[in-house]
Amino acid sequence: MHHTVPRLYLKNFANPKGQILVRDRETGDASIRKIDLGITDFYTFVAKTANMTPAWRTP
Repeated sequence: MHHTVPRLYLKNFANPKGQILVRDRETGDASIRKIDLGITDFYTFVAKTANMTPAWRTP
């Protein structure tokens, strides 16, 4: 199972180089990763149409 943790929270656990220790739950293997490797625009909504009128407004 995967989950997303905001970079703001990860900064508190990172070393001075901006890295954290990540452990795989299934294998137990650990690796060091940079906290800036993440999902960009996770909460961005892209409409399927070019109509920019908000749904609550009538044309």
